[in-house]
Amino acid sequence: MDWVQSGWPGDVIPSEFRPYKSRQSELSVLKGCLLWGPRVVVPHLLRSRILDLLCEGHPGINRMKALARSYVWWPGLDEAVTNKVQHCSTCQLSRPSPPATCPGEWEDTNTPWSRLHIDLAGPFQGKNLVLVDSFSKWVELVVLKNTTSESVCLALDSIFASHGFPDTLVSDNGPQFTSSPFELFLAHRGIRHALISPFHPASNGLAERAVRSAKEALGRLGEGDWPTWIARYLLAQHTTPSTATNLSPAELLMGRKLRITLDCLHPRYTPRAPLDSSSKIRVFCPGDPVYSRNYSGAPLWVPGWVEQQTGPKSYRIRLGDGRLWRRHVDQLRSRWSTPTGAALFDPETSDRGEGEATDSQRATPEQQSLAEDLPDSSTSEALSPQKPASSQLMQPTGERKPTPSQEEITAPSAAPVMPPLPTRPRRSDREKRRPAYLSDYACTVLGERSVECGSSHSGLPFTREPKQSLIG
Repeated sequence: MDWVQSGWPGDVIPSEFRPYKSRQSELSVLKGCLLWGPRVVVPHLLRSRILDLLCEGHPGINRMKALARSYVWWPGLDEAVTNKVQHCSTCQLSRPSPPATCPGEWEDTNTPWSRLHIDLAGPFQGKNLVLVDSFSKWVELVVLKNTTSESVCLALDSIFASHGFPDTLVSDNGPQFTSSPFELFLAHRGIRHALISPFHPASNGLAERAVRSAKEALGRLGEGDWPTWIARYLLAQHTTPSTATNLSPAELLMGRKLRITLDCLHPRYTPRAPLDSSSKIRVFCPGDPVYSRNYSGAPLWVPGWVEQQTGPKSYRIRLGDGRLWRRHVDQLRSRWSTPTGAALFDPETSDRGEGEATDSQRATPEQQSLAEDLPDSSTSEALSPQKPASSQLMQPTGERKPTPSQEEITAPSAAPVMPPLPTRPRRSDREKRRPAYLSDYACTVLGERSVECGSSHSGLPFTREPKQSLIG
């Protein structure tokens, strides 16, 4: 303040005063208060108190910066405001949800009926099981009496009786699909069960889209014989060309078209454009502090730490009380933890699996992740067909038989060479007669062709040269 009133020194000044020297023509003193224009220059001891006053209403980073720029200034004001908001738990909880990432792309299947997606639809005319083939987009819809595991297994058995067992079955974390009878049903048939992330139906978007299409189509049909409407909808779905392949599901699954009344009509369809999203996929590392979405009540976001990445977009989160949650990346957002809160995360306990947690900390079946159900490399090798033993034998590296030289191979054998036996020609042995139009000619057989030598009615000698024979 003395330098502002009496003048700045000409020699080198300390680095902490350089921001003030660059603004020396704009600094002033009013009643013992240092001002930069209309804004008060806050000393270092009062800056934390000023930040608390600015953050009382939790306006957010941008609005808090605008408020601070209207009254106060000190070097690094914007960085201090940003750091204050990032470490304020109330400000972080009031932030909007992060933007959703682009829908996850499943691996392309090369064979029909290899990966199936199932889901329950309803209630419209009861509960319905919807099944979609990822390769051909073939849809099956079965009306269920109830939604128990036994009813779902019976419906799947009736479908598998026509098309066989798939390699993979994808479903959500509903109790029907995570029960022991259902898992045993799939294990006995050699079907791998893949579960999507809990509370994230977009991961099973193929089945969800089929459910919505079925509801829209059946809702337009109105009242009537419900089994008849379902049969008509399925026939239309099976014979309508897909926008992705321009082929109907029946052609992709069965290799043929189903005959319908309008079988001669072939509408044109443009291929579906590939999904393109500019949003970046957020990535978290083990130990990162995050806020996890809470679906069991208040609060909406619960602080925790990333313990392990269980899939491309799913993580295992450890809460402050030791519970483990599995969440999709869309259900997480970054958190700037305080020094006191960072001590809650113990790296030694991060290695403890769910099997070692208490009963209150054990994960529910609905929290199973898709990536955890995928088999590892050892399981894939065990499930792959074994090659014959003869193809797996290696040539011994010990003593080998000598290889014959080129002279030994090309040398003539001492054994006499027998001439080949004559083969009987493969022609008919039936009796051959001369055609009637050659009755006036004296013919001889040369090379199995009749040759006309002369006419019996003409005194002149007449000869027709035959074509050269390969036998004569």
